[in-house]
Amino acid sequence: MPIAETHTEPFKVRVYETAANGNAGIGTIADWLQEAATIHAGLLGFSNQEMAQAGVAWVLSRLCIRMERYPALGETIQVRTWPTFKNKRRAARDFRLTDDQGLVIGSGTSAWVALDLATRRMGSMPDFVVQHCPALDEHACEFTAKSLPRLERAEHAMTLTARASDLDQNDHVNNAHLLKWALEPVPNTRSRFQPAVADIAFRAEVPPGGTVTAGCSASVENGTLLHVLTRDDGTEAVRMLTQWPGA
Repeated sequence: MPIAETHTEPFKVRVYETAANGNAGIGTIADWLQEAATIHAGLLGFSNQEMAQAGVAWVLSRLCIRMERYPALGETIQVRTWPTFKNKRRAARDFRLTDDQGLVIGSGTSAWVALDLATRRMGSMPDFVVQHCPALDEHACEFTAKSLPRLERAEHAMTLTARASDLDQNDHVNNAHLLKWALEPVPNTRSRFQPAVADIAFRAEVPPGGTVTAGCSASVENGTLLHVLTRDDGTEAVRMLTQWPGA
């Protein structure tokens, strides 16, 4: 049986995934996208286990999520995903989220690299990925810019330390946790975990027990905030840009 070039995975909003308004937050959406991508990669023959046998691991380098609305407790959302690009340095994958009426409530695009498990540096994509991974000419959305701007001065900041429960099988803080960490300093006047747009670049690992300073800017024109996670050695782990509805 031929393997589908796209994959659709259903997700139901659980009570532990909801914010104070009863809707899921951006961290839950990021978890869903990661899960759908992992399942589809496995079906295509590029599972975490198969990548590890080649000495590398899938690592998300950039993710942009655009939400029309956040799903409510009990809703079931369909996440459709498909690869859009691959070469020896990078692979890309898009996502579309629809509700039970078939209406699009969100979209995403992402870039992935192969982490060399021996050196902990970016490695080459295995030949079996480059040669056999499909690349569809269909795009759900675009990144906000080619590269994200640097936050020069944080108006709001706090310190966070990686717990054992924050780590994934690559033994670093999982990307969905880093996204939520970057939102922690956002002032309480906003529903901080439900931006309309979150465009995040993952620039360095946060290891077990690592400490980061999470900072964000004050509101600027068009309701855009800039965010940063800076490790205690001064390395930028994350840059992020968010946009907020009604701002």
